[in-house]
Amino acid sequence: MSKLKTATAMGLGAGLAAAAVGAALGSYLLTGPRAKNTKRALKSWVLKAKGELLEQLEKAGDVGEDMYYKAVDRIAAKYSKMSGVGQKEVDDMVLELKKQWKLVNKGLAKAKKLTK
Repeated sequence: MSKLKTATAMGLGAGLAAAAVGAALGSYLLTGPRAKNTKRALKSWVLKAKGELLEQLEKAGDVGEDMYYKAVDRIAAKYSKMSGVGQKEVDDMVLELKKQWKLVNKGLAKAKKLTK
């Protein structure tokens, strides 16, 4: 029975971590000077990058600041090589995502409390 509770709690924790990352990405997309353009048309590569970041964080399990930054950098390196994606856009995304670490960390802390 305890294995079932642990598995359920871990699933809930992963979901909350994903929600925290989603909130950080949403904040990046919908605030600041880029908000007008972003609201007009979200670029598909940003949504794909968000999904890939979530997958990497879910697979990693226990996520620290360094791991989060490395995951963001890996995603940025991949998308900066794609045609149609400007380096400035990628750099802006990386900067904002790294600024959002505290928000992501709060979500992870809440998830850890629920799994105990």
